[in-house]
Amino acid sequence: MRYLANLVVMLMVVFICSGYNARAAEQYPEWHPDYPGNGPGDSHVYIGMQSVKLGVFYFRKVYERWPESWQEVRDSGIFQADIPGFDLVPLNPDNPDLTDYGQVYYEAPEGPGSNPVVHTVDYMGGFHILHEPANGYMTTYRLSFQDYDNKLNESVDTDFRYSSYLENESQLKQFAILGIMTQNIGLFRSVNGRLPYDMQEFMSSGFSPVDSESINPVTGQPFRFDGSVGDARYEIMPDGNFRLRHVESVDPGFGFTY
Repeated sequence: MRYLANLVVMLMVVFICSGYNARAAEQYPEWHPDYPGNGPGDSHVYIGMQSVKLGVFYFRKVYERWPESWQEVRDSGIFQADIPGFDLVPLNPDNPDLTDYGQVYYEAPEGPGSNPVVHTVDYMGGFHILHEPANGYMTTYRLSFQDYDNKLNESVDTDFRYSSYLENESQLKQFAILGIMTQNIGLFRSVNGRLPYDMQEFMSSGFSPVDSESINPVTGQPFRFDGSVGDARYEIMPDGNFRLRHVESVDPGFGFTY
């Protein structure tokens, strides 16, 4: 009897696991052949999760608070382009009804002292709690520029101050856009094995926070990435890395991490 009981339990476990695997197979995501996150072989990257997290963090860098919704990030101009889902349908991070793999939902903080959460449908049923960075380039621009100014004072005799940018919201928003682009160019490279040939390719790739019609907050015109004043310049360096920089009328000669 004990043998039969054990056998029944084993059969039940096999049945349950088989049923679970069948359901998992039914729910396994089907990536569109043109999904830009398709990598070599069967590898894929979750563009939606990274892009939403970056948009939220860079909003905080500019405004020193978490956004109340993803739409607020869009309205600020920091992230203007659509984010493609696995089926190429643009994601709506303000929709909490997550039914398909790759969908993303941004849940704003409930109140002071709480943190936002970015939910996604992935293999782990995942969610990511976003915490306020205490230091480093992902903290607010105010704190970053204070740190840059202190280091600048120690090394160079100049009247230039990074903190002077804090009075120019349009410039800070451009910095945020360039910061997101810098991060997602790395994601583009991990998928394609190379850097974008130019910004036109990148802006149409599905990885970019802006597209060819998006407005540069500094100039009020679409981004050109032609090195003109108020715009930006993208360069592939001889060592295989890249540089993405904003362009000012007078270049102070000091770069920084956006």
